Amino acid sequence: EEVGNSYGTLGNVEFERKNYDQAITYFKKALEKFDDKESQNYAGYLFNIGFAYNKLGNYTAALDYIGRSLVVRKKLNIAVDLRESYQGLAETYQKIGDYKSAFENLTLYQAYKD
Repeated sequence: EEVGNSYGTLGNVEFERKNYDQAITYFKKALEKFDDKESQNYAGYLFNIGFAYNKLGNYTAALDYIGRSLVVRKKLNIAVDLRESYQGLAETYQKIGDYKSAFENLTLYQAYKD
């Protein structure tokens, strides 16, 4: 798991540099190092991959990974993480013109914001 977090840190650096493809590579390597597929960090890396795909315009992959992060985060029930996933889904749906789904996720984001 420590090695996974190291890959995650490298992924964050590449994401900040807008090297989204490289960030995805590191985040995926991070996922491989986690035995606990329902941990907060694992869910976070799923989200990061989805967010990077969003930045690249690959909205199908973005929705897949952010959705997978949400499944784990619902089990953990950590409000700040749930909020992040709902916001990521809302932004991605908005970019593909699915405003109904965007609104639904934005509403859920707001519910966890309070």
